[in-house]
Amino acid sequence: MKRRILTTAVLGCLLFAGIQAQIVVDKNAKCNPFVSTVVSQAAQATQGLNGKTAVVAEQAIIIDCYDAETVCKAISKAGYEATFIDATTVTATVPATYIATLSEMSEVKYISASMPFRPFMEASRKASKVDDIHNGTDLETPFTGKGVIVGVIDQGFQFKHCAFLNEDGESRALAIWKHKNAYSRPTTIIPNTGDEFQGSHATHVTNIACGSQVGSNKLYGMAPEADIVMISSTFDNARVMEEAKYISELAASEGKPYVINMSFGSQQGPHDGTTKYDQTMKKYGKAGGILVAAMGNEGTDNLHTTCTFEEDEESVNIFVKDIGQSTIFVDLWGQAADGKQHLQVRPFVYNISTKSRDFKNDSFWKSCGNITATIDPNNKKENYYFAIQVAAMRGSSTNLIFGVEITGNTDDTFHAWIGQPEFGSFYKPIGAPNAVSGDSEYCVGEGGAAIPNAIAVGSYNAVGTSFKNYFDKSFSYPSSSVGSKGQISPFSSKGPYLGEGYKPLVVAPGSCVNSAFNSKSSDWDGSSNNPLIMDIVTVGSTKYYYGLASGTSMASPAMTGIIALWLQANPQLTPENVEEIIRKTAVRDNYTGSDEWNARRGYGKVDAYAGLQEALRMAADGIHGVYGSEEPVTLLKGSDAWRILFNSHEDYARINVYSSTGQLVRSQSIEAPRQGQEVITDFAGQQPGVYLINITTPKATLTRKVMVQ
Repeated sequence: MKRRILTTAVLGCLLFAGIQAQIVVDKNAKCNPFVSTVVSQAAQATQGLNGKTAVVAEQAIIIDCYDAETVCKAISKAGYEATFIDATTVTATVPATYIATLSEMSEVKYISASMPFRPFMEASRKASKVDDIHNGTDLETPFTGKGVIVGVIDQGFQFKHCAFLNEDGESRALAIWKHKNAYSRPTTIIPNTGDEFQGSHATHVTNIACGSQVGSNKLYGMAPEADIVMISSTFDNARVMEEAKYISELAASEGKPYVINMSFGSQQGPHDGTTKYDQTMKKYGKAGGILVAAMGNEGTDNLHTTCTFEEDEESVNIFVKDIGQSTIFVDLWGQAADGKQHLQVRPFVYNISTKSRDFKNDSFWKSCGNITATIDPNNKKENYYFAIQVAAMRGSSTNLIFGVEITGNTDDTFHAWIGQPEFGSFYKPIGAPNAVSGDSEYCVGEGGAAIPNAIAVGSYNAVGTSFKNYFDKSFSYPSSSVGSKGQISPFSSKGPYLGEGYKPLVVAPGSCVNSAFNSKSSDWDGSSNNPLIMDIVTVGSTKYYYGLASGTSMASPAMTGIIALWLQANPQLTPENVEEIIRKTAVRDNYTGSDEWNARRGYGKVDAYAGLQEALRMAADGIHGVYGSEEPVTLLKGSDAWRILFNSHEDYARINVYSSTGQLVRSQSIEAPRQGQEVITDFAGQQPGVYLINITTPKATLTRKVMVQ
């Protein structure tokens, strides 16, 4: 991820008035804490030996405007890049020295630094019952994502992996966008290389969602005939907004529905869907446009802590256990949404040997980090942000850790997060006074899952823990890391969500998923030393690789591809429709528990076939007709029965079953079957052998072979 170097600017950062004074909230700040933190840190890093400031890099920002058009013109006139998102939102890439100038414009309401996020198939399809939609034994059915755009915002694409080519060897990508800087533009020219970012994350993710079936290889995606848009992103939220806008506009120009996969995130933020980014991204979740996001992989990390005070002037302490990182980041939010300061907040240095706190003074904290306190203009909550350089805080002592004292009155509540596990965790040192424990709850990933109408996806294990790779080497994972077969993945981040609605909404296969690898990555190892390679497909003289990866990053595209199937059946599905489908059809079993929703697995495990049936029923109720399919029915083969699902209204239907010699075994007539109606043809009691099932409607006739054992 690109590092940005900035100089100082006056951005509303308030520290202490004196020794042991509480932090005072700046209620009139026009820039969020991340702006001042990034600027302050970079200013220290850019000072040369002679006190001269280094060259300034550009910083991506999000501007909440009263008049976006005027702000765009001002930025362009100054010689910088700006993107008009909507009437109140502009994204821009400018030097830090220009941010202060922007903040003085009357048309500018608030400036946010663009926050960096990070990236968090055969068995997956079977577990989700997608194979039941694609194919059973000698069975083809119509829903493959045809006519639906799948947009993937990620890092690590092999753009011309065979998983993204059609039968003629041509790319299925409508466009790619190597969005490594503000000046790059989308293109329809698909390069033979990988993108600028190392690794296989994007390649693995995209194949899970919509990879092609290549020969006899069964590691194709959920929606293997969908159109693909690949966007190689920096994962800064300003860029992600631009990328989502592009996918939405491209889909509109093509007249097709779309679904966007976001397998990235962070734990920094209010976790309530109120940020300017969240509210802007929400607009791209609409009828015919669905956002799908990974919950995150922090299910076992104590990145969260909270307290509701039971009496006036009560004080508690939070402590951060660092793991050798250079900087500690703590993001603390009061929960009163009234624009007032309720909490008294004081950082301290804690000596784990003497069990004593030292609150230090203003000069000390300025020397070792940056502390900001503001009232967020979007949710009206007080926000305290700490970026503390560990070495400067600790000096030569190894016994010192960072802590914060929070004092509040009865019913005052705060939540605090550490951005990601690399930055440490909350814990209770032995003997520490009034310490609040850390936990892994309320960790709905910012950047994707926390968008109000995004479908937040957790992970479960569909395959087990033991494997034999392409080189015939056996290996296994501990169940404590990926879960046993059927279990919710231990790493899958937990809710609940502090905004309205339920997150996670559903779980999909995300542990040990076999999908495409990026052999164009600069760090690629295609030798037998790479134990995760599970398959190699040779097309012509080119080798293409497939292998294992785990994470909600893998569960999210599984859900993305499934929703593409549903959108093919019902192109005007809204996020609310998708939530209703999941609520009605998700599977609950011995591993999920029976309650309707919980913070680990949402409503349950996704069932693509049952969801498709519900999508068809919604379309039959007048939402929209089926898109891109001329087949009259979808077929699901069971052990002793076939379920016949009608894709549209018909005047009549006749179902005949013949023996292999052509003898009519069974006949059934259906008067005026409705779209989404299911008819079950039972083969129980039939003699073993091959049978033919023939389905006739006024629009079509189809025949499929049935093997009864």
